[in-house]
Order: sequence, then C-alpha cells, then structure tokens
Amino acid sequence: MRVNENKLEILTDFLSKLERLTDKLKYLYKMEFEQKGFISSDIDIELEKMKNTDGVWIIERVNIQVDFEYEGALDGDDVYTFTRDLKIMCNEFISVIKQYTPTQEGKIVSGDSHCYVSDPFIYKMNYVYEDTHTLSLATIITYRD
Repeated sequence: MRVNENKLEILTDFLSKLERLTDKLKYLYKMEFEQKGFISSDIDIELEKMKNTDGVWIIERVNIQVDFEYEGALDGDDVYTFTRDLKIMCNEFISVIKQYTPTQEGKIVSGDSHCYVSDPFIYKMNYVYEDTHTLSLATIITYRD
C-alpha cells in the first residue's frame, strides 16, 4: 500500500510542477508578444506527459495555441497586406516560443537546442466584418529521443 501512495505522491508533485511551469510560460510568452507589439487575448499550453524507461515522469510534447487580435482587412484589395502581416506574425510567434522552451524535466531554458519547435499553423480564424479579427496560431514542441 505504501508503494502506491509514494507513486501517487510523485505523480501529484509532477503535475503541480507542470501547472506552475504552464503559468510561467504563459506569463513569459505574453510579455514577449506585448514587447513585439502583438495583442494576445488567450494562451493555451498543454503539456503531454509520460513515464520514461526509468519510470520517471517527463514531458513528452508541448502543444501551444495563442489567440491574437488582428485589426487589418482580410478581404478586398488588402488581402496582400494580410498575407504579409500573417507571415510576420508567424515568424515572431515562433521566435517567442523558441526563446523560452521547457525541458522534458520541466525547467525553462532559453533557446530550443534540446527540442524541435514546429512551424506555426493557423488553428482557427474568427472573421468579424469591419472589426477586430482573432487568429489562433499553434505550434508543437517535441523532444529528441
């Protein structure tokens, strides 16, 4: 019975560590996006976990989705402006994510040398005629085996 309690305690500690890590990453990303002039209305980070071969809990993959406000036009003659703006947003998005990446053990490091950050993709787009639009960009961080 004591062994199960110890395993449960280890998992609970790891989960609380991941929760703190997620909060720190959200804060760092939000500050960096603001410094680059982007308004992020929501940041969602999902940490997928697993046990390694030694039985230690680690992060297997990180899914990041960020909602950005966009005030430019999406139709008419301004569509070229939108594609230029989208390219800039994608480049800056990946640059910010690569600046602060979590290790598999749950620590934040500067740079992405220990992992791979995928190219961004548009998760969803909320178009509002003559108003601020919302773009959701997403990426995945994976680790080398």
